[in-house]
Amino acid sequence: PMRLKAMEQRRATQLEQKQSGSFEMIKKYIDLQVSLGNYEKAIEQLLAIPSSNPNYQYEALRACVIAASVSPSWFRDTAKLAATN
Repeated sequence: PMRLKAMEQRRATQLEQKQSGSFEMIKKYIDLQVSLGNYEKAIEQLLAIPSSNPNYQYEALRACVIAASVSPSWFRDTAKLAATN
């Protein structure tokens, strides 16, 4: 299990370096961060999606759901950030 997690961490790092690419690549990076328990990175990336993106509202809500699974204060802070964008 630890070796698998280390491999997934390396994969996440590689995806992070490539994430300036397509929206699909960014989504894969976010999904990987969530599966690794790196909720803060996933939320940051979801909220960094430009509001002009047609998927912005869905992804902002997704960030709120992830934050709610962590703690009420994370949810509150994430909802505030999503609302201001």
